[in-house]
Amino acid sequence: STGLYKEPNLTPYVRYCVSMAVRNPTGVGPFSEEHCNRTKSAIAPAPELREVSTAADHSVIEITHPDPPKGLLVTYNVTFMDDPSNYEKRDFAVEGELKQNINISDLNSHTTYTFLVSAINSVGMVGFPQEIMVTTLESVPEAAPLLSTCDLTATNSTHFNATVSWIGVHEDHINGVIQNYTLHLQKVISF
Repeated sequence: STGLYKEPNLTPYVRYCVSMAVRNPTGVGPFSEEHCNRTKSAIAPAPELREVSTAADHSVIEITHPDPPKGLLVTYNVTFMDDPSNYEKRDFAVEGELKQNINISDLNSHTTYTFLVSAINSVGMVGFPQEIMVTTLESVPEAAPLLSTCDLTATNSTHFNATVSWIGVHEDHINGVIQNYTLHLQKVISF
C-alpha cells in the first residue's frame, strides 16, 4: 500500500531526515533507509543591534545573528544616513557563530545617524531590516572664523579699545556645540 503524509510549518533552511517503519500488533519492524533534504531559504528575520562604542568619526555596532537564520547568511547590508536624502550603503561579510562587531568609519562628528542592518543569504534574499540610532562625538572645529574688522580706538592718550568682528564658522565645520570664541590679541613691537 502507499500513503502520503504532509508536515506543515517546517523551518526554512534546515536539513530534515526521514525514515519509516511499519508497526503491527506485535511491534515495530525495521526502519527504511534515511532520506534527507534541506528546506529552501527564506527571508532572514531582523538581527539584533547594540551600540558598542562611538567616537567622533566612527561607530562600532554589535550584530546578533538572526536565530533561526532561515538560510546561509553571507552578508550584512548596512545603510546609514544623517537624513533620508544623504545615505550610504556598505556590506560586511557575516562572521562568527552568534555575534559580530562591525566598524562603520568616515562618519561626521557630532551627527546623529540612523543605521539599517539587513542580512543577505546565499540566494540573494534580503532580510528584514533592524534600525539603531547613533550620535557621534564632538571633535575639534575644522576651520577658523573669518575676521572682518579690527578697529582700534583711543579712549584717551594712554588707553585704546579694540573692536573685532568676524564671520562664524559654517556649521559643517564646527563639529559640536560652540561654547565660546577665543580671541588672541598680541602686542607686536616694530621700529
